[in-house]
Amino acid sequence: MTTEQYIITFFGIDTKYYTDDFVGRCWEMAADEEYGSTGVYVTGTVTTHSLICGEIRGCQLGKVGHCVSAVRNPVEVADSGTYKKSLINVINRTRSLLDNPNMSIIINEVEYFYFCQI
Repeated sequence: MTTEQYIITFFGIDTKYYTDDFVGRCWEMAADEEYGSTGVYVTGTVTTHSLICGEIRGCQLGKVGHCVSAVRNPVEVADSGTYKKSLINVINRTRSLLDNPNMSIIINEVEYFYFCQI
């Protein structure tokens, strides 16, 4: 199935306090709230990546970016616009819980296959 992958990266947050677990928990709270109001759950995975932004040019975002990857499952949410609206709500709530850090969003078109446990 062709669908969308969204990669959301939060930059410039204190990694001593904002761990992957903490960022994931913030995302989960926001996704739970969105599910309660719309019935759309935005599942995500959180990873940490080294950030190279150019301290020589004055970049002060730190050395780590927390990335959340979310893929719309067309079986669960058929309409990409509905999913995107819920995703934006989850991002805004998560970002607020993280004290509104810098962030970016990448949107990729991907082939998606989902297999249930047997």
